[in-house]
Amino acid sequence: MGGLTTLQAIEALAADVATRAVVVVSKPPSPVVADAVLRAAVETRKPVVACLLGYEGATPGGVRAVATLDEVAATAVGLTGGEVRALGRPRAAPASGARGAVRGLYAGGTLCDEARRIVGGSPPHRFVDFGAEEYTRGRPHPIIDPSRRNAALVDAADDPSVAVILLDLVLGDCAHPDPTGALRPALTEARARRGSRDLTVVAHVVGTDQDPQGLEKQEESLRELGAIVCASNRIAAETARALAEGRDAT
Repeated sequence: MGGLTTLQAIEALAADVATRAVVVVSKPPSPVVADAVLRAAVETRKPVVACLLGYEGATPGGVRAVATLDEVAATAVGLTGGEVRALGRPRAAPASGARGAVRGLYAGGTLCDEARRIVGGSPPHRFVDFGAEEYTRGRPHPIIDPSRRNAALVDAADDPSVAVILLDLVLGDCAHPDPTGALRPALTEARARRGSRDLTVVAHVVGTDQDPQGLEKQEESLRELGAIVCASNRIAAETARALAEGRDAT
């Protein structure tokens, strides 16, 4: 409410001598809340990078505003003297007759919002944030229990208008211990239901090799399942859009 927890977090970061830059990431915020949060970040006297998806208001001086999640990460790394590595892109050609809709099935709400803006959120494309309140009321978040999202993947395979399924997998201490393993039965069933019709799956894994699930391990497992694995959510969304439009993704 009113950005209260974000303001508390910024206060803690301001007092932390090990924090060298402040990053603010958000789905479309209220202009009043955005202004208060960004001004509080500037008052830390540390470099501030912000990615407020869909926000069209002014940003206070001292804030570097960027448009995508990978750009906010790269900017923060650069501001603190780190090495910014270029993100590679997968080379993929659309399946025969694959022109159609992108179905985005997301566990992360901000990731879902970013992808929707890149692909286009109007028909024929459709995006679902399974972490939204309507899907998590009385049940675990999909990052912990992906069963509801996995069931939706199987249902999407039955829809002949769907050309590409776009997914995120989020790693971490409290996340599912093997999200790709949990995805395997659903993807196997989805392909079986699809029959002779191709089903293209594009995915991005959010995490590091220091996470208990292991970034490299999860990415390799996804590739073994036939998914196109992308280095960022932006690249995944752009890849899905290209393939759904019948264009090569390079």
